[in-house]
Amino acid sequence: MIKITQVRDGGNHVTQSTLTLDAWVERMKEEVKTCPVTMFRSQLRHVLPGDHCEAADKLPKMMPAAEFRKTEGGQCMKAYNGLVELTVGPLAGRAEVEQVKREAWKLPQTRCAFMGASGHSVKILVAFTRPDNTLPLTRAEAEAFHAHAYIMAVKCYQPQLSFDIRPKEPFLEQYSRLSYDPDVLYRPDSVQFYLSQPMGMPDEMALHTEPLSPASVLWNVPWGVMKRQMRSPCCSRRP
Repeated sequence: MIKITQVRDGGNHVTQSTLTLDAWVERMKEEVKTCPVTMFRSQLRHVLPGDHCEAADKLPKMMPAAEFRKTEGGQCMKAYNGLVELTVGPLAGRAEVEQVKREAWKLPQTRCAFMGASGHSVKILVAFTRPDNTLPLTRAEAEAFHAHAYIMAVKCYQPQLSFDIRPKEPFLEQYSRLSYDPDVLYRPDSVQFYLSQPMGMPDEMALHTEPLSPASVLWNVPWGVMKRQMRSPCCSRRP
């Protein structure tokens, strides 16, 4: 069973828990009485680009890639989920959000598509597995698998979408804030992408001139490079 890691940062006190993917989807359909997501979207309209919006701090961080447990040394991966999250945007508003959701939903690999916390993006969840229907067990294998899976997902989805996928570093702790979307699209039995276990990180890593930390996997790579890669044919899924 897929378990999503949820982190709440209360300033001096950080709490962490897990919930199933089904529970996360249900939670997005209804907002709690304090309406933190609506408040965040309202305040965001008055924040300059690049500035921090304090209302975001009231929203939990949701990490779909893996289930983690908190240790004194940091996050320890308990199980890798094989879920890749794509972010499309920025979008002008609800009309563009719904358009992107419909476009993503046409692909049978889309597990979930919903409005991001800002109200100006769409989050798309896609599931990956290895050809024998297993997932990496070690963190090193999971990091390499996830980085390659992210590239594959972008290559396959970008040609189908009217707006750009926002490039992100595909490290395991990548998160998005809890959102609110009563019209979230969810397909528990979505088709999985099959990806053989990579031997290491993507070749794009060679474009870096400075060494990267283990958690930083890619995205100092110029967007132009990524666009050139996206012109290659989408990897076919196993029948």
